[in-house]
Amino acid sequence: MRRAAGDERDDDDRDAYEDDGRASRSRASAREGRTSAGGFGEGREEWRGRGDGDDGARRRRSRPTGDRARSRGRHDQRHGAQSYGRGGRRDDAREGARGRDREAAREDEAPKPVRAGHRRFYATCHPGLEDVVARELASPMINASDIVIGKSGVSFTGTQRVGYDANVWLRSAVRVLVELKRGYLDPYVSGTQSVYEFVKHAVPWEEVIPGGERGDGLKFGVETRLWDCSQITSSHAAKIRVKDAVCDALVDATGTRPSPPDNYAAADVPLYVTLYRDEIIMYRDMSGESLHRRGYRNAMHRASLSESAAAGMLSLAGWPDMLEEWQRDPAGSPPPVLIDPMCGSGTFLIEGALMAANVAPGLIRSETIGYAFERWPDHNPRTFEECLENARRIGAETRTAAPTPPVIIGNDIHPGAVTLAGQGSETARVAGMIDVFRNDCEMFNITASSAGAKIAPNAPKLVVTNPPWGKRIGAGEPAGRRRAGPGDYDDEYGDEDSFDRDTTVGSNDISAEEALEQVWNSLGVFLKRECPDSSAFVLSGNPEVSRAIRMRASRKHVVGIGGVDCRLLRYDILPPKPPGYAPRQRLEERD
Repeated sequence: MRRAAGDERDDDDRDAYEDDGRASRSRASAREGRTSAGGFGEGREEWRGRGDGDDGARRRRSRPTGDRARSRGRHDQRHGAQSYGRGGRRDDAREGARGRDREAAREDEAPKPVRAGHRRFYATCHPGLEDVVARELASPMINASDIVIGKSGVSFTGTQRVGYDANVWLRSAVRVLVELKRGYLDPYVSGTQSVYEFVKHAVPWEEVIPGGERGDGLKFGVETRLWDCSQITSSHAAKIRVKDAVCDALVDATGTRPSPPDNYAAADVPLYVTLYRDEIIMYRDMSGESLHRRGYRNAMHRASLSESAAAGMLSLAGWPDMLEEWQRDPAGSPPPVLIDPMCGSGTFLIEGALMAANVAPGLIRSETIGYAFERWPDHNPRTFEECLENARRIGAETRTAAPTPPVIIGNDIHPGAVTLAGQGSETARVAGMIDVFRNDCEMFNITASSAGAKIAPNAPKLVVTNPPWGKRIGAGEPAGRRRAGPGDYDDEYGDEDSFDRDTTVGSNDISAEEALEQVWNSLGVFLKRECPDSSAFVLSGNPEVSRAIRMRASRKHVVGIGGVDCRLLRYDILPPKPPGYAPRQRLEERD
């Protein structure tokens, strides 16, 4: 596993939590927006046409005028610098050398050739979960090759079976894309025309999108993402030209007009096109609907996490590592305990139970929502069925090897949330592994509950929760201004049945800020009383309210979810004080 060029991150910068609340989206965009095209371009720095792009723009903006120009001219004359004057030309030899360097850099940073019978894929994810997705791809269940971590995703290669396994087993990814064609825009043609020509001749479209005799052929949809191109600046214009090129290619090949392009997620053949620094890559989206739609529920409260984000948080918190350590000797060690004291609709609980039972997240989806690739002409039903059968076998073997399941406990004060958590666990077939209670967090006593008897005295405990913090996930920016990133598309449930947990926080004639402070304060009281000598991972997108927990975070993972710059805060809770303990300062005062 390796990282793409330019994708190394400064750990101190990632972990620095800006407690003054000034961690704005503008700074996140400056750090990720310009480089997030590395997600699909794998972080490579590519050349530009002469005088185009940012280099030319910087030259134009920095050209001195007035007194500054005269001072610059005197400086150049004193130090022998070459002065071009108005309308002067660059040194041809220097420009030729630069051009050769750009060509050499393009050749050096080109992706490795794909082996015969293999394809190049890209799994998109939330920013900050790339390492998690890379570990999932390297697992024996998927066994991907040439894994390269990018921005908001991970590229890999493999056979068609690897692509199927990735869709079925990836827990923290949003989509799996399979590459059709990559290349560079023609610098001697206008940007939109260059996009049109590239797409039209990219593949034999009549084979990718076969038509029917009665107009009942496959429908396609198009999504485009564009960053930092010198010839084209509008993602919408690129999208229109991609549609035109595909339609015209089908007309030329078949003589009939194809069906109008469909909604992207509902299309039979979703086409995903990225343009980054004049490199264009065309993908087919194997998943269709976002992979966070597992198929085990249709309703959740509006402030909740998506399933893929929740699974990624659990991995960052170390839940899979705890399970792996326990499964080495399930008879000789107590089962681990997962606790979510503010569980909402139970996303952490259900995803944690699926991990514990080693249930592939795509199994239920294969029976309900399905995948876009199942409608493609090159789909291999036998290979896909073998993939599903293998997933069922692995899950059954894991459950048979463990005499008792891990203990998974949830709690929430809202009856609607508790109901949704129960319904989701029933549909996901893990209801027997989860206990959900309805209490105020501060008053919730695990030991006195019916689940307390299941917890062994020395069982390792892990707390993972997403308390209200005053903002709905997915509402970080207005819809028209949200940064278009690979991991941000189609990640909310939208208009499905839901209720908003955060709007019911302040209902006792107090302000919303005071209510949120009370919630976080009660969470801190619960953690210190019920979960000593353990670790708690708490998601927050609001540094102002997280202070009310009255604890110092030992680690902060930066994660972008639904347009919000979040932190997964780790709190290491101290063990209980021995009887008769008193701080040294108090003893000195007493003496």
